[in-house]
Amino acid sequence: DDSVRLNAEGHEEELVLSLGQLVPTTELSGVQGRLLALGYYQGLVDGKMGPATRRALRDFQRASDLRLSGEPDASTQSALEEAYGG
Repeated sequence: DDSVRLNAEGHEEELVLSLGQLVPTTELSGVQGRLLALGYYQGLVDGKMGPATRRALRDFQRASDLRLSGEPDASTQSALEEAYGG
């Protein structure tokens, strides 16, 4: 198992990171992971669409001159892959 578990003191959440693996942007967790790495998202990479994910998507879309949908549409997925490097 090539994963690392992170626990922040004072927080109940546990973050599990897969080392050497990148979830595709066709999955929401792949979108969230890239948004997190690029500084747009501060939540858990849990594959669930919530207000923080929508806000991060809109912020990234705004910065990338994309349509502000708050959704991980094909153009947003492509721009995330380009910005993240894969």
